[in-house]
Amino acid sequence: MGSFFIFRIFLLFFFFFLFFNGAYAASSKLWSIREMADMAGYGEDKISSVVISGSLLCNTAVSGATVAIKCHTGLKKSSKWIKAVTDDFGEFVIHLPSHLHAIPHLEKSCFHQTNTCA
Repeated sequence: MGSFFIFRIFLLFFFFFLFFNGAYAASSKLWSIREMADMAGYGEDKISSVVISGSLLCNTAVSGATVAIKCHTGLKKSSKWIKAVTDDFGEFVIHLPSHLHAIPHLEKSCFHQTNTCA
């Protein structure tokens, strides 16, 4: 009984090392830190963007006015104003930072402020 048990253990280890000798682990995809960061959206390539554009008009287009947007993230820390300046036609474009993209109901969580028209 003892030699048969040793023989079974030997066969078990033999087939284990024959089929699982590390080739299986090497053949599976192992990602680098850079590749994982790119997949998560933290790489150089943006996977999403939120752009707010508009025009500031009083009686005519207002150029050089400051337009600011602030979004509430739901966290206790205060949000910062994201600012843009209107061009000659009163148009502005604001790119929201990536940490604001996941806010539920973004259009209801953000508000804007402009210079008053004179």
